[in-house]
Amino acid sequence: MTTRRDDHEDERMQHATEPETAESAVAGRRPLRPTWLLGTVAVVFGLFYAYDVWEAVGNWIGMAQGYAEFEQALPWAVYLASVAVPFVVFVAALLVTRRRPIWQVVLALLVGLATVAVLALSLERLGLQLYFSLFG
Repeated sequence: MTTRRDDHEDERMQHATEPETAESAVAGRRPLRPTWLLGTVAVVFGLFYAYDVWEAVGNWIGMAQGYAEFEQALPWAVYLASVAVPFVVFVAALLVTRRRPIWQVVLALLVGLATVAVLALSLERLGLQLYFSLFG
């Protein structure tokens, strides 16, 4: 009875000491999500983030015309920030969730989109306050 037990222990010890090769590591690992699904989610959310960029550029152009009428300098930092925020948040959401399941990627992109909306409204309000304080 003890020899049988020793044989199994030897067999387990032999498997435990064998080095793992790259092929066996890749074969034993399941991907968390398909690449095409991540690409689809990124493109769909990317369109929403692109709309925020488009809206920020439109606000920038509209306010630049208003400032030009009064021959005043445009507050560049406010309008550059409103254009840059969607890019930064989108990339940050993808980087934070790069090895996460797809539902966590979707959740992070949704939270990022809400954050971009809040920041865009705040920056737009700041730009309007600056405009009306100067020319109001």
